[in-house]
Amino acid sequence: MEESRTEKKDREINKQETDKKGGIYYVKFLHPYFYEGKEYEGVDLEKIRDLTTKEKIDIDRIYENLEPVKSQNPIVTTMYAVCVAAHVTKLPIDFFYKMKSADFIKIETAVRRGFFSPV
Repeated sequence: MEESRTEKKDREINKQETDKKGGIYYVKFLHPYFYEGKEYEGVDLEKIRDLTTKEKIDIDRIYENLEPVKSQNPIVTTMYAVCVAAHVTKLPIDFFYKMKSADFIKIETAVRRGFFSPV
């Protein structure tokens, strides 16, 4: 089945937005997000591609200190995604706690993509 003109146009707009804002690891929020007086349109998680083993261990330790209920596979938990996102963006964990879940799910997806299918 062939793509409609609208679908092609939407795909091209999305590609341009992705290219402009930092690749597939840039997460654009549905609405501007305000945190401590500053407006954010999205976050760039591109540095997830460059995480070292030491940084991953540091993230693991932060996760272990913050998460009272341990998972057998922490890398797929929401709390782990919070820890990774905070680490790679250098934003405080509280930044992610206060955002709308729809926006955070996009971040969570990008974090998992970074670990399971890095591009």
